[in-house]
Amino acid sequence: EHPQMMELFQKILGERFVIDHCLMLNRAPGSGGRKWHGHPYRDGSSEVEDPIGTDASLTREFLQEQCVRTLCYPEGADDADGGDFAVIPGAHLYRIPFKWSTKRPDHDDDMRAGWLRGKIHAFTGEPLEIVRLSIPPGSMVSFVHHMPHHVGFRMPEAPVRWGLLMANRTPDRGAAPAQWSNGVPAHWAERNAGRISEEARRVLAGDNPVDPLQ
Repeated sequence: EHPQMMELFQKILGERFVIDHCLMLNRAPGSGGRKWHGHPYRDGSSEVEDPIGTDASLTREFLQEQCVRTLCYPEGADDADGGDFAVIPGAHLYRIPFKWSTKRPDHDDDMRAGWLRGKIHAFTGEPLEIVRLSIPPGSMVSFVHHMPHHVGFRMPEAPVRWGLLMANRTPDRGAAPAQWSNGVPAHWAERNAGRISEEARRVLAGDNPVDPLQ
């Protein structure tokens, strides 16, 4: 609920957005990482492409159904110890939840020779490229959920790489009314309701909140 982050997400998601989920993403020594993949919006029922894609969905339109994933690295993340983070900027404009529900064997060379081959940025026309990020301690990185991303192998002698994932999304217009978003335990929200700020309450509220007057 930090004002700068709220302002950033409002530029992407609009005035109203809700929390989708929040979890720890620590990488132990020797962790195999997560090969290239993307994510659907919620349960995937609103997707226009399958998990591999036919390239028919390239668009400049920012669709209503969006989710922004934010990774927080208190001790940073780079390739010195492995477990580094990589993205393909512009790939989210293909709106393909790449291999989100299937096996993820793809390394960089596989992506360049396969799925990535021939794909361009919808706005610039430039070929899409893999970008590996060197993330300083205390930093966060935010990206739209359809953008394919990759976490590398963690060196066996490296310490645990600490990480936290927070995902915020646009409200699901077809969701049933609820007081709180599915991304937060209802018993926690109820217990702490009196201590939740107005900004946080807006993010924790259900997609289509229950009318308190009913």
